Amino acid sequence: MTTHRTSAQAACNAPPPTAPATASTDSAREMPGNAMRVRLQAAGRRGAPSALAGEALADYWRFVGHSTLEERTDLVRGLRADIAAGRAGPRACLPVALGEPQLDLAREATRLYLGAGPTSAERREHAVADVLDWIARSLALNRAALCCALLDTASAVSLERLSTLRSRFSPHDAAAVFASFDGATVGEVAAFIEEWRALAA
Repeated sequence: MTTHRTSAQAACNAPPPTAPATASTDSAREMPGNAMRVRLQAAGRRGAPSALAGEALADYWRFVGHSTLEERTDLVRGLRADIAAGRAGPRACLPVALGEPQLDLAREATRLYLGAGPTSAERREHAVADVLDWIARSLALNRAALCCALLDTASAVSLERLSTLRSRFSPHDAAAVFASFDGATVGEVAAFIEEWRALAA
């Protein structure tokens, strides 16, 4: 868990998307989708240095600035295939989860990070703790997407821990979460949303 958090912290020290490019970042700023995918695959491989995730996030921020939504959608689709085929691990999605501004894409990347398929209870527990930590420290461009991905798991533990972080979300973030689940959820998640709406009213 510490490894993942170190990666995210290192990434936050990277220059924002609007920062002037330096000689070392010129190629990253012009990185095409296929090259970005290879970069994320490398960051997500088992045993990869944790710093790679932070470097990949800096590259992804720049990639967002010159790519289209369709290109980034294709990238996330490719990452899903890479994880399913064993070419990369879930950590390949960390830069997209933190650096993607569009809610649906950041949500999907976070779901992949959490383990969209079969995964060990220990791995999922660590991943949930990471995402909660990203929310608490405001590390992501779209925190509402992280919240939605955690709610998608419908895990009682995730709901309980998210309840302590609701005050960290801006009214805009909260509205985005509400809209994402409006009329499309039942059970504990629906109750969580309704309680949050009441608190925000």
